[in-house]
Amino acid sequence: MSKPKKKSPRKAAKKKAATAAVDRYRTRMRKKGMRLVQIWVPDVNAPGFREECARQVALVNSMVEHEREVMEWVENVQAADEWPPY
Repeated sequence: MSKPKKKSPRKAAKKKAATAAVDRYRTRMRKKGMRLVQIWVPDVNAPGFREECARQVALVNSMVEHEREVMEWVENVQAADEWPPY
């Protein structure tokens, strides 16, 4: 059996410095009133992705009139002048 490799002190120091830099950045952003959000998104390179997109586009296109009504409703109820400034 081979022995597990030891991490070099240089690599460990680089990793620690990078972690500290990320922590400082996140702290600055929080002070600005921002919040970190991480999300999962579809992998555009996954098998079947293009086909699923085409299926969903066809579905939306088949409901054009309904979608138009929904968008008109959204536009009528939104109050953009009441949104907080950013």
